[in-house]
Amino acid sequence: MSRIESTIVADEVYRRIKLLIIEGKIPQGTRIDRKTLAADLGVSLTPVNEASARLLGERFLERRSGSNRESDGLFVPERPNEEMAHVFAVRAGLEGIAARLCVERGQRGAESMAYELICAAFDEYDGRDLSIPFNAEETEHYLAVDKRFHEAMIEFAQNPILDDLDRNLGCIHRSYVKGLIRRPEATLPEHREILKAFRARDPEAAQNLIIRHHLTTRNYLLESLDLPIF
Repeated sequence: MSRIESTIVADEVYRRIKLLIIEGKIPQGTRIDRKTLAADLGVSLTPVNEASARLLGERFLERRSGSNRESDGLFVPERPNEEMAHVFAVRAGLEGIAARLCVERGQRGAESMAYELICAAFDEYDGRDLSIPFNAEETEHYLAVDKRFHEAMIEFAQNPILDDLDRNLGCIHRSYVKGLIRRPEATLPEHREILKAFRARDPEAAQNLIIRHHLTTRNYLLESLDLPIF
């Protein structure tokens, strides 16, 4: 693990620990040893404690009381599929309006190069035969492309309230804790339709397609639990 040299130590420690959780490098159910984390990151215990408090508030960590050291302290919570279904319902709302704002900025010609990069997010998959399943390495790469697209859309929307909601709730990041919920073969056609709306500068279609995209994942999770679609 590389050592941190950022001058904003607490923020960087927070970002790094959060990323380790999101990427599964600190797996669900793991007890957080703050002294070990501090040593691994090359910092004192203070910024690790500050970062832990923030992550506890965002529900990336949870506090447990147990009868011994192994069962007491801060843990990376398990994310049951029912909770993840709620997360995707919230993502549908947040990213739906983000898509609309993003495309409206695109209509006005704002940051045209950045907008075109968003529109080209999945171009590397043009011509991909979806009858051939993605292997593990391809799926991991697709996950990274997927994350970059959704994060870029939130950023390009340029709405500070939306940024705060995303940062404080952590919905986008929390939804990636389990990796991809649906296979790339299922979601790539949906992403292509979304980006057609982006290229057409159609904010209403972009909003509706993003909402449908996330609600489809929510429904998939609920069906896997044999729960009613609410």
